[in-house]
Amino acid sequence: VAPAAVIESRFDVGGGTVPGTYRYENAQGQRFFVLCFDGSFAEESLFRSYARQRQIADACRWFGAPLPAHLAGEPDLYMMAKQSPDGQSMAVGLWDFGPDDIPAPVVQLAGEWTSVEGLNCEAALDGNTVRLSRIEPFGFAAFEVRK
Repeated sequence: VAPAAVIESRFDVGGGTVPGTYRYENAQGQRFFVLCFDGSFAEESLFRSYARQRQIADACRWFGAPLPAHLAGEPDLYMMAKQSPDGQSMAVGLWDFGPDDIPAPVVQLAGEWTSVEGLNCEAALDGNTVRLSRIEPFGFAAFEVRK
């Protein structure tokens, strides 16, 4: 790892430590975020954790491309977001594939929006935050925001 790299996490291995993730910007201004493990062969806890989720979302912001929609702290929630071609609206779907409900989901959005409409949930827009009503275990909710 280059001396200019910023090591964000470390693994304890055989009495020593090795980088778990790091960020690096080279002399040409190219930015890299490196996960130092193979997700196919690594234990799930190395990549499926709240800390790793936060690191990846932060890295996206560091790259200048924040996630269009992000809900932290729900490991069994899967979310998909799609912005319209004209950029005037975005649909977000949330699937809870876990046995626990999500009592009060709070979704952070990139960009500015002026209205929201929920599907299978109640939705309220507060700046770039959407607050949803409860999502049942193995349930689904969606919303659309507009500029």
